[in-house]
Amino acid sequence: MSGTWTSYPNDPAGYAMGWTRAHWISTIQRFVCFAGDSHGGYGVGNNSLRALDPVTKAWSTLYPNNRSTAGVWNRDNHPQFYVPSRDELWVLQSSVPQYGGRWDFRLGQWVGVGVTRAEFAAGLIAGFTMRTLENPANGWVPGADTGVIFGGNIEGNETGLTRLIKPNPAGPEPYRYWEEILPGPSKRANIQNQGIGVGESFYLYGGSMMAGVTKHRDFWRLHVPTRTWLRLADNPTGKCVGGFCTMDLIPPRFLIVSAGRNAVLYDIQRDTWRDLDPPWTGTETWRVRGAPGA
Repeated sequence: MSGTWTSYPNDPAGYAMGWTRAHWISTIQRFVCFAGDSHGGYGVGNNSLRALDPVTKAWSTLYPNNRSTAGVWNRDNHPQFYVPSRDELWVLQSSVPQYGGRWDFRLGQWVGVGVTRAEFAAGLIAGFTMRTLENPANGWVPGADTGVIFGGNIEGNETGLTRLIKPNPAGPEPYRYWEEILPGPSKRANIQNQGIGVGESFYLYGGSMMAGVTKHRDFWRLHVPTRTWLRLADNPTGKCVGGFCTMDLIPPRFLIVSAGRNAVLYDIQRDTWRDLDPPWTGTETWRVRGAPGA
C-alpha cells in the first residue's frame, strides 16, 4: 500500500474469527486462513481452508467445510506454522479432542492427522512433550528451519517458556523438541499473532497477562542458533499496545496494527520506530511477506 489502506473481500467463511492467523504461502502466492471459529463450537465449527489472491482479490477454497467430520478440526487459541522447507501448514493442539495435522500444499490434502500428540509427532518430531497451551506467540524461522513457540497460558496460568521445534540431524525424525525458560521476555498469556520469524531470528512484540490488565509494548529478538533473547528498542508511541504484527521483507520492517487502524513501523536495520497514524502519509510501499499487489 502507498500511504493508504487496501480493501479486500471478506473471508467467505463468514464466521467471527477468534485467535487464529493468516499465512502468506509463497509457492501458491496466496494468503491462507484456517480455523478460529470459536462461535461455531470447538471441533464442530467451520474447518474449511481458504486462500486469497491479493492480485485478483478473489478467494478460493482449498478444503471444504465439513463441520470437522473429516480432515483437521476447527479450533481456537492454538499455534499454527507455515513450514517453507516442507511446503506445509502445521496446525497444533487446542482444547478439541484432536491434536492436529498438516496441510501439504504439494499434495493438496491433509496429512499426518493425529488425535493424540504422539500420533501427530510420529515420524516427525522426536521427544515432543509440549503441553497444551493457549494463545502463545509462534512462528517459523526459515533461516534455522525451526518453529518457535513462546509464552501463552496453560490452564489459565501464564508461562515464559521458550519452545523450539528444531532440526534433528541424528534422525530418524526430521525435527526434535526443546523447551526452557531463558533470560528474556517475561511471562505473558495472550500473545498470539505477535511473533514473526525472519532469517535466523524470531521477533516478539507485546502481549498481555491473563486478565489483560498488564499489557506490554516491549520488543524482543530470539537468535535461534544461540538461543539468546535480546531486547530491542521499545515502541515509544504509546499506540498499538497489544497490536498484531505483519512485515515487509525488503527492506526488513515490521508493521504493527491495532484496532482503529492505528499503526506503527519498526525498522529492523535501524532499530527505530515511526508512528504512521494519523494519517497515513508519505510513500510507504508495502509488500506484506513478499505478496504481490498487497
